[in-house]
Amino acid sequence: MAYSVNTALSRHTAYRSVMEEALTWTIVAERLETMPRGAAYQLSKTLGMNSSYLYRKLKSGGDLSERHAQQVRAFFNETPPEPQQFGPPPTSSRNKVPVFGYAAASDGERIALNEGEVIDWIELPHGLALGPGEFFGVRPMGSSMEPRIFPGETLIVRKNYPPARDRDVVIEFTDGSGVIKTYEGQRQGHVFAKQWNEPKTLTYEATKVRALHAVAFKL
Repeated sequence: MAYSVNTALSRHTAYRSVMEEALTWTIVAERLETMPRGAAYQLSKTLGMNSSYLYRKLKSGGDLSERHAQQVRAFFNETPPEPQQFGPPPTSSRNKVPVFGYAAASDGERIALNEGEVIDWIELPHGLALGPGEFFGVRPMGSSMEPRIFPGETLIVRKNYPPARDRDVVIEFTDGSGVIKTYEGQRQGHVFAKQWNEPKTLTYEATKVRALHAVAFKL
């Protein structure tokens, strides 16, 4: 019960801050954390920002312009709290793929890849040759892959298709979460990858990896 009360108070405080106080991007980020998945993407559309640019703003903690403050207050005041309001349309096609994103578990760079965690659907450019197989999109968070990949960019990924060495990959874990890294290979029961910011090699136990999905291209 104490947790529920504290959570409710935290959400109330974040809402009051957005609606009454001088706005900073830190306050906006805190408010978004109390909302359904996909809210940040919807806010970027409201503000007319590229989603990756919005993520950088949310990390900056600076003040909002008067115009952005008015748009943000209107967004939080009018946006329904139900998750399905941010969900995708119920249909799929060869030229339309589901998009996953946003943090999962305790790792702020992990992506929720479970069914039902779709945050958007994206229509691919006409004439784009995908090749055989199934595809989906991801929008990463975190800065570990910069400048190769920036937060909020959309990557189109080929499902269950291991990449070549030094190509980008979505490593899906058995808990349904995933990370975006650069693939380095597998040996002795481990999957090796690297990140770019700060540069280092990462090692994952193969028993905890469900699948490898090759990043096909970036939109």
